[in-house]
This record gives sequence, structure tokens and C-alpha cells, in this order.
Amino acid sequence: MMKKLILMASLLAFGTIACKDQSGGDFEVKGTFKSKDSATVLLYELPMDGRSPVQLDSVVATNGEFTLKGTSKEEGLFQLNFGDGPGIMLVNDRTQLNVEIDDSNKKDFYTVSGSPASESLRNFILDYTTRQEELRSIYVNADSLISAEASDSLINTAVSARDKALSDFNAFVTSFIKEEKSPTVTIFAIGMAMRSVEISQLKEIFANAVKKFPDHKGMAQVKATFDQQVAAYEQRMKAAEDKWVGKQAPAFSLPDLSGKEVSIQDFKGKYVLVDFWASWCGPCRQENPNVVEAYHKFKDKNFTILGVSLDADKEKWAEAVFADKLEWTHISDLKYWDSKAVEVFGISGIPYNILVDPDGKIIAENLRGPGLGEKLSEVLK
Repeated sequence: MMKKLILMASLLAFGTIACKDQSGGDFEVKGTFKSKDSATVLLYELPMDGRSPVQLDSVVATNGEFTLKGTSKEEGLFQLNFGDGPGIMLVNDRTQLNVEIDDSNKKDFYTVSGSPASESLRNFILDYTTRQEELRSIYVNADSLISAEASDSLINTAVSARDKALSDFNAFVTSFIKEEKSPTVTIFAIGMAMRSVEISQLKEIFANAVKKFPDHKGMAQVKATFDQQVAAYEQRMKAAEDKWVGKQAPAFSLPDLSGKEVSIQDFKGKYVLVDFWASWCGPCRQENPNVVEAYHKFKDKNFTILGVSLDADKEKWAEAVFADKLEWTHISDLKYWDSKAVEVFGISGIPYNILVDPDGKIIAENLRGPGLGEKLSEVLK
């Protein structure tokens, strides 16, 4: 999956002074500490364009109370820091933000009032963190069963639960983004969505967010950066697709699980999908069910698969082959990214594959998801 923005935060609020909506300008952060009388408190702006945080104000709390002042051109994201405590995220959607902090409570150590956007952000972070911990536990359970070579029924049940949990987790994040009223909190939540949501869905999410907040410059900046990154990624993928197509498959051989040397040329006369993967590669393992489905659908039509692993641990490689039901020939020199396969094929990332025709000519690359079945249906009529 893609690199993601990670921001941790919390906040506590108090006060009854009426506050005005704002899209920018001056604002105040008033706060109290429940657990200390004195602490240096700093207020930072977190620029939407990825620049380093900018310190706006600092003060020493007196009798546990403090007031910080800031200003901005529009609604944005700010962070409150104090001593060794965790950072607290704030949104300047009002002219006065009130916080109350009790850092003796490590998990839920703050409340916030006077700022609907800051409250929404706080609640999202707490909910996201809880759900993420639950999801991680489900993934660990599935991985443990696979490593322990549990029964197929137990593994299949755990994998199904894992996939459903991820789907539910992404549904929670995307639903929150759809309903959120603050452009700043929306940007934050989209950043978190980048950790698990597919690019195609992120494109749609961004498009809707820009329509929803057309005047927010920070949203436009983040969207432009996202578009640039996606364009660069898709260009790299397109270049990779064009790298080998039309060329003869190079002479290449590695040992199989029994130690026997196996070559691509051994499969001449068949269509062979040379599939580069590894047991430690999450996206590879997620793609494996699709590869298994293609294998069973086309194996009687002069088609097979040659798995090339970038593993370094033979036992884990073999366990993954068994757990994922990869019933074709597998080879590896167990040298991780120093593998001969990386050098010969110029691999920069996995999963990756090439489709070789019966004459040894490469006719397709990077066949993933539905694209694999579609291409095989096209050539194996």
C-alpha cells in the first residue's frame, strides 16, 4: 500500500465565552492543566503544503492556565505542545478555542470546547486509533495461523475475517470524510485514508472534497500534490509495462524448493506467468488469491505459472507457498533484494509479473486484479 500521513493528537476544553465562525484571521487558544501548575506551552501551525511546522506563540502556564495567540489566512491545522506530553491537534474554525488537559490520563487526556472542528478531529483520532488496534489484532491472528500451518478451514476463516475487517475499517474512514463539515479535518482524514484505501477510491474522495470546499486553498494544494504523486506513480507503472513487452524472455534460472535448478526456458511451448513476489510482501499476499484463481481457470489451456520469490528465509517462503495454495513451480536464490531476479529484470517493486508466450516472447507485464484474467482470456481462447 501507498505512504501515508501519520499525525497523533489530543485536546481538552473549557469555557463559556461566545465564539464566532471564521475562515481565517486571529484566534486564541485558552487552556488549563488539571495535573500541573507550570508548563511551557507552544502553538505551531502545520502548513498544508508539507513545510515544517511554524511556531506561532509560546507561554509558561501560570497556576495551570495559559493563553496562546495565532493567526492564519484560512482555516487550518495547528498543534499544541507542552513538555513531554503528546501533541494536541486544533483547528481554528472559531476565534477562541478552549482546552483542558489532564496528562495523567494517557489515552483520553483532553477535551475541547468552542471549536466544532477540533472536537470532530479529536473524536475521529480516538475512534480511528481504537479501530486500527482492533484491525491490527485481526491481522496478527491471521498471520499467526498461517505461520503455525493451521488447518485450511481455520486459515480461510481468519483470512475472510481479516479482509472484512479491512473493508469495514475503510468504510468507517470514507464515511467520516463524506459527512465531515470542516475542510481541515477532511484533509486530515484523507491523509489517514491514504494508509489503506485504494488509489481509485482516493481519486473519487478528493474530487468530492474539492467540490465540497471549493474556496479552501489548503484543500486545493493537497489535491494538487496528490494528483502529481498519482501521475508520477502511473507514469512509472506505464514505463514498467513497456519495459519488457515485445522482447524475448532472458535466460534465467534459480533453484526450486528442493534445490533443483529451474529455468524460464524449461516452459517453452506454454504460456507462462513469471510471478515475482515474497512471503513478507503484504500486497503480494493480497494479490495471491487472484493469481490462484487464474491458475485454476487456465491451467488446462497450455498455461502455467513460475513463482520467483525475493525471500531470504526458506522456511517462511515454503510456509507462504503452502498457506496461499500456490500449486505451481517456485524458485528463489534467497537473497532478498540482492536476488539475481532483481538484477536481470530490473525489478523496483513487487508484486510484479511478466507473461511469456510459447515462443519465449514477453507479451504483457504487471497484470494485477481483473487485468490478469482479462489478458489470459484474450490470449488463451
